[in-house]
Amino acid sequence: MLASSEQIAEQLHRDSRPRRVEASGSGPRHETPLSDEHHRIVCRACGATRDVDRAVGATPCPEPGASTGGFAVDEAEVTFWGLCPSCQGEAEAAERERAEVG
Repeated sequence: MLASSEQIAEQLHRDSRPRRVEASGSGPRHETPLSDEHHRIVCRACGATRDVDRAVGATPCPEPGASTGGFAVDEAEVTFWGLCPSCQGEAEAAERERAEVG
């Protein structure tokens, strides 16, 4: 059985209040729909997720090409991937350690 907080999140999702967001490789999270356009950035190492503003003056997302396979596209999401500051520091320390050993 799901934990009570997860049950509440699922019910809110069914009621169309928050949006369920699942970035590949990280667990689901629920967010309140925002009126502004924004994207997400996810750390490949630890899964930390942050909302980031979209580029000023840019369209929220380009239109798909002709190869949609008949889908009527009504929404798109942009997720950036990289390393958070903490994981960058750990990666740099590991690289220095390998350089000293090697």
